[in-house]
Amino acid sequence: MTKITERYNKAKDEHHHMLNPTMEVELSGERISGLSVKELQNLENQLETSLKSVRMKKENLMVQENKELHNKVNLENQEKAELQKKVLE
Repeated sequence: MTKITERYNKAKDEHHHMLNPTMEVELSGERISGLSVKELQNLENQLETSLKSVRMKKENLMVQENKELHNKVNLENQEKAELQKKVLE
């Protein structure tokens, strides 16, 4: 789980650096009230794109973690079977 959190935070940081400086100011709420409709639409599009990107990365990380856990369960089951076999011998 720690790996997922680290990868998620890294992806979030990378994405944050992709935002342009004006968007960061706009997101802070300092100038958002003064934006035109077109600028607000642009900001909304940027936010939607960013959100899609974050969700895709999150999904990929979760799928990868799920595969890793599945493999771990399989290994544990194999070890259990081998130990049971040794006990019965």
